[in-house]
This record gives sequence, C-alpha cells and structure tokens, in this order.
Amino acid sequence: MGNLKVGVKDILGLLDRKESLQRRIKKLINRYTRIEGVDRDGTLAKLNAELNTVNALISQKDREWADLNRAIKSLEQDILNERATYEREHEKFIQANPVKSVVAKAQRVCNLIDELIPSLYTLKTQKLADAMTEVYHSLAHKDQVARIDIDEVGQTKVLSKEGDEIIFDRSAGENQLFATALIAGLAKVSGMDAPLVVDTPLGRLDSKHRKNILNFWVSDSTRQVILLSQDKEIDREMYQHIEPNIAKTYVLHHQQIGNGVGKTWAEDNAYFGGEA
Repeated sequence: MGNLKVGVKDILGLLDRKESLQRRIKKLINRYTRIEGVDRDGTLAKLNAELNTVNALISQKDREWADLNRAIKSLEQDILNERATYEREHEKFIQANPVKSVVAKAQRVCNLIDELIPSLYTLKTQKLADAMTEVYHSLAHKDQVARIDIDEVGQTKVLSKEGDEIIFDRSAGENQLFATALIAGLAKVSGMDAPLVVDTPLGRLDSKHRKNILNFWVSDSTRQVILLSQDKEIDREMYQHIEPNIAKTYVLHHQQIGNGVGKTWAEDNAYFGGEA
C-alpha cells in the first residue's frame, strides 16, 4: 500500500463510479423484469400479431393502388386514342362539307392560340419583371436589389447584383413600394390606361420614399392618380410639391347624426379646411 500512488480523491471517485454502475445494473434488471412480464402475459405476442395484420393490410392496399394506377394509365391511353379518332373523323367531315370550312378555320385558330399561350405568358412575365424592376429602382433608395424576377407560376424573387435571391422581411413601407411597382408594371405591360387609386399613400413611408413615390406619380402627365389621404399624411409642403399636377381636390366631411348613423359629403376645391 505504501508503494501505491493513489490519493484519497481517486479512491472516492472510484467508489462513486462503483455506486453509479450498481444503480445502473439495478435499473437494467428492473427493466428486464418488466419486459419478461410483458412477454409472459401475452402482451408482446398480441402486439406482434397486430403488427403482422397492419403489414398485411399495407401490402394489400399497395397492390390495390398499383391496380388502380394501371387502370388510370389505361383509361388515359383510351382517351388519347378516342381523341385522335375524333380529330381524324372531324377532319374528314370538314373536308366533305365545304360549307363547314369556317368551322375548320376557327378550330385551327383555337389550336394555334392554345399553342401560343404558354410562350406568350413567358414573354409577358419577363416584360413584367423588367417593368417592375425599373419602377422599383425609381422608388427605393436602397441599391442592394438588382432585379425582380418572376417565374412561370407567378412567384416573384428579389435578386442581388450577384444573382442570388435576397430573403428578408419587408416592412409595411417596402411592401407598399413593391405593390406600387407591381401595379405600375402591370399597367405598362398591359397597355391599359387605367387610373391608379391609392389609399393612405404615404402613411408607411419615410421622407425620402415619400418624395420618390410622389415624383413617380407626377412623372407621367397622362396617368390619372387618385390619392385618398389623411390630413397629416400629405401636408402643406407635400401638397405644394405636387400642386402643379393636381386637377381636382375634395375634402370629405363627416357628421354624426345619432344612433350610429352618420353622413359624409365632399367639398370641392378644398384641402383639409383650406381652399386648394
């Protein structure tokens, strides 16, 4: 014992580990006893029988699914064959009846439209993405967005200068800029000269974005924009900025009559209590 280099701390550690291992052995013995009890009372056999039944049911449903899938493919092929037969007989009917030549021409036009629509949709979405990007750049003062891309199912992606998608939570103001770019892009691509109605146009924008979006609205003198503004939203300074482009102003007044009933009327050529 005098030659052993073992301290009290090492001995106490070994005793603790011994006690821990003994407790673990006791737990394993108890667990083994419970498992043996389950095996003896028939619970394990019952569970195994239920598992075998479920597996057999799954196998049966798999076979039924395979049969149904083969039946569907057979029916689809029958539909294709019947459609081809109809088209051949229809063509013979049209050729045998010159009076029906207009119907044949219309049918060919319809077939051509069906073939062109997917290609035209791709072209239009590309043009819409270009128009949205152009408008967005004129509105936003952040330059990390290089392009807005739209895929074939209409999903939009914001891309960086490196071509990677930018994923971020847009604020209410950024959502408004994005929506404005989308609406303006749709108007440009469609060629429709429809008025743009904007409710509370500047409430969620900072001062720089306010100036950008006001400049965008007044940049096209042929575009009609109807702004539904609060009194603190387009103040006197903002009003004077766009005043040369304003054709008509109204102030909506509201009067409470009683019992939850009120009336609203419009005052021409006025702006929040003052003459326009």
